[in-house]
This record gives sequence, structure tokens and C-alpha cells, in this order.
Amino acid sequence: MLTQQCPHCGSKNAESAAVCYVCKKELPRSAASPQSPAAAAAPNREKTPEDSFPGYRRPGCLTAYALLIFLSGILGICSALYLPAFVAKDPMLLAGEYPEIRELDPQALGIFMGFLKYYLVFFFLYSVGMLLVGWGLWTMRNWARIIILVVQGFSLAVSLLALFYSIAVSGVNLFVCGVYSISLIFPAWVFLWFFLNRRHFR
Repeated sequence: MLTQQCPHCGSKNAESAAVCYVCKKELPRSAASPQSPAAAAAPNREKTPEDSFPGYRRPGCLTAYALLIFLSGILGICSALYLPAFVAKDPMLLAGEYPEIRELDPQALGIFMGFLKYYLVFFFLYSVGMLLVGWGLWTMRNWARIIILVVQGFSLAVSLLALFYSIAVSGVNLFVCGVYSISLIFPAWVFLWFFLNRRHFR
């Protein structure tokens, strides 16, 4: 149907025409031109994290790792809170009837109990930190990724030192070296994964 008028020569053109049939000049696009069926059917939606961060899709391995860290934090907090109550209610411990305690003099026992108290405080704070890191990994935060890189990098360094020490002490014992080499696999894999998958984090 010829409903669009050419502003140059006044000829009638089809509504969908881009060039005038008569003068061959370009026709202006109508602001009210109908949209394609697909565009008209697509509803407006809010931007999601996936739009801003195309890689923001938590892989299954990271989900499992975040859950393990979160659960370890919960268990650590429960242990740090339960152990003092267990010690306070253990009659044999309070009476010093355990062989390990009887062998200690009162001064050494006081030092041990003081160390245990500070260790429990540190362990509680560490477990709270594990909870926060687990939440950070679940929500794909980059600061949690950096913490994991630091922790696993430190673990790798310690494992490498233990491997070299075992080689020097055992005289290249294959069994001992194999055990220490296997212990390097998991921290190395975790470190490389977090190092190479920056795109998933925001």
C-alpha cells in the first residue's frame, strides 16, 4: 500500500520502502515504524550480573569448593566454642589424672592452658574468616579469589620445601618423595584454576 510520501518529489511509496521509486532518493525512516515481531515480543528486562560480567556463571567445581570452605568454617566455629565447655566439664582433666598431664609440672601446665586459650581464640577468628571467604567465593568476589591464591600459594611453597627436605633426608626415597609429590597436586590445581579464571569474578 502506497502511504509514504517522498519529501523530494512528492511521489507515493510503500511504507517499508527505503528509496523513492521515482527519484531514487533516500526516504526518511519513520519514528513510528513497526518493530519486527521478535523485537516487539521481547519484554524489557533489568540488567543482570551476567550482562555486566559475561563470565559470571559459577562453575560446579567452584560451587563444591565454596561449600567445603563454608562447612569447614562452621565446623571450626563449633569446635572452638565447644572445646572450652568440654574441658570445663571433664573431671579427669580438671583433676589432672591424664598421664600426659601428670607428667607436667604446674608451671608447664599453666603455659599449656594459656597457649590453648589463645589458640582457640585464633581458631575461632580463622573459622569466621573461612565463612567469609566461602561466601565470597559463592558470590564470585575477586577479593575471595585473591585470598585463595595467597593461601594456596603459601601451601604450595610449604609443600615444596617439605619435598626438598624429604629428598635431602631420605636420600631420594621414592615412597616418601611420591607422598610429598601427591600432596602438591591439589593446591597446585586450585592455585592454577583461580589464577587462570579471573573472568568469573567481579
